[in-house]
Amino acid sequence: MNSCHAVGCERCGNAGKHRWIDDLLQFRITEIGVSLCNKCYAALRQADARAWKWFRKYRDRKPSSKKD
Repeated sequence: MNSCHAVGCERCGNAGKHRWIDDLLQFRITEIGVSLCNKCYAALRQADARAWKWFRKYRDRKPSSKKD
């Protein structure tokens, strides 16, 4: 990846990439785009409580999402 196109992780600030996170919100699955490093993405995939607490705050302050 070119350094001028590097994206910072929204959670910790390390280098990351854009990922789509599936979230069940109001009885429908919503995909929310967020930039995450591998460590933070793994924490969400492994259902780490602190990571999901952060993600819920991030989700609630970001109005844009991709709905299916």
